[in-house]
Amino acid sequence: MHTNLAGPGPHIILCPNVFPKCAYLAGLARDAGRATIYVDADMLYSGYMHAGMMERLPHVLVRRPDPPGWNAELTTMIRMTSAEPHLVIVDTLNGLGGMWGGPVGIRRAVHSIMLLAALGRDVGTTVVVAAAARAGQAGYELAPGGRLVGGAGRLYLLKGGEPVPLADAGSADRPGGAGDRRPMGA
Repeated sequence: MHTNLAGPGPHIILCPNVFPKCAYLAGLARDAGRATIYVDADMLYSGYMHAGMMERLPHVLVRRPDPPGWNAELTTMIRMTSAEPHLVIVDTLNGLGGMWGGPVGIRRAVHSIMLLAALGRDVGTTVVVAAAARAGQAGYELAPGGRLVGGAGRLYLLKGGEPVPLADAGSADRPGGAGDRRPMGA
């Protein structure tokens, strides 16, 4: 696993482009070296596997969440990830939050992710979350929707196929401005 992503997380990777995101997350799952749960909220990973563009990996359990079954799905994932170390990949925060719509959906997605990370911390579970984002005048925004991203300690920008800590991404990648810096879901 990439050294920047060591530790429990959640690690949020801001992805301005969908194709490098897919390639990076597929590589992360492939190279994880441990049981992996891939929460495919955008259905891209599943689509690529179905089309034969990505291989099915025996250590990767792909979950496709839906609103009516989410509580049961989350409970199952928590049981698994709190019993033994896993890598949990959420692709994407936007897709997971979009299941319920609006700010309430993003809050519910963030709360679910934080619960997974907290309850898996003692056994070494790592949670990585991709978020489609674009640079705006006041900071990075979830795309679509425009909710400002900020306040989290483990933010990365996918740059050159690797996650770079947002603080190290370079001034050209960090929009200026005061902006709303409340954590996502606040």
